[in-house]
Amino acid sequence: MFRSDPSAENVAKTHDSITVSAPVAAGNETINTHGKTPIEAYLELSPVVQKMLSDTGYVPATETPDAQPYINKVRESGKISGYFSEPISPLQLLALSYAGGFRGDDLKHIGRIELRESGGAPITIGDNGFRGAERISVGLYQMTCGADGIECSGINDPNANIDPLLSAFNAKALSEQAEQYWGYSMRFKPWHKSGDQNLSQFENVINNAYNELEAMTGVDLSAS
Repeated sequence: MFRSDPSAENVAKTHDSITVSAPVAAGNETINTHGKTPIEAYLELSPVVQKMLSDTGYVPATETPDAQPYINKVRESGKISGYFSEPISPLQLLALSYAGGFRGDDLKHIGRIELRESGGAPITIGDNGFRGAERISVGLYQMTCGADGIECSGINDPNANIDPLLSAFNAKALSEQAEQYWGYSMRFKPWHKSGDQNLSQFENVINNAYNELEAMTGVDLSAS
């Protein structure tokens, strides 16, 4: 998985191949995002979550995302990674992860992970060819496929994970898979090879964004 700290480029992500669709809690609803466009997934969220996203400036795409042009550019360049969009605000990062199903301290933790993994840039390609010629990591959460038996389908589909909202759903599903496989304390294992290195530098900015998002929306971000 790509990390914004170049010294951490060789820290690998390991997780099992997951090819299931991702059901995501939003309020009291469950949303299955498999095969949906971003706007379709957005419209199935609760009105409260829709407004939260809108208030942070998020506009859902209406077309099916396509990661391949960006993957091709990185592979043609021979570089390990590439950014193809500007970073979004920490406020919007947290709103997207909340929409995906993260809550409370987990929401803060995944926000710090996003800043480390992609710098907050949704269209980020990393890990080009690292530990396998076809390996690639995509999007805000740098979801990996193409190596270690991980197929580029289901929640590891690059086309879904190049979109910030769909990737939030898939990141939550991956975290839940890790919890089921390794236990609750290891629910963020897919993003950690050697613990929480390089995350503390993002603690203040994420904590401030968390408090601001709660104040702006009136939503208790720790509540299910």
